[in-house]
Amino acid sequence: MGYLTDRYFKFAPRLHYEMKPHDVRSFGDALWYSYDYRIETPAEHISGHGMSMCRKDAAGRWRILNMHNSLMEPAVAAGAVH
Repeated sequence: MGYLTDRYFKFAPRLHYEMKPHDVRSFGDALWYSYDYRIETPAEHISGHGMSMCRKDAAGRWRILNMHNSLMEPAVAAGAVH
């Protein structure tokens, strides 16, 4: 959480996160999904791919077990010409 706060949440409310799921599979109390994501802050624009595995706990809440993200291309500084 410290990393997310230092890197992204400091820009709230000028932070935009968008996720588009591709494949979602459930196996009982387990869930796997892949997605593309985009993050826009005043400092940079980032896009990439990700996947996550989740499990429903005894109280019925979904918990992330593992999450992996990779960039589609290097982050672009906001306002940069490319």
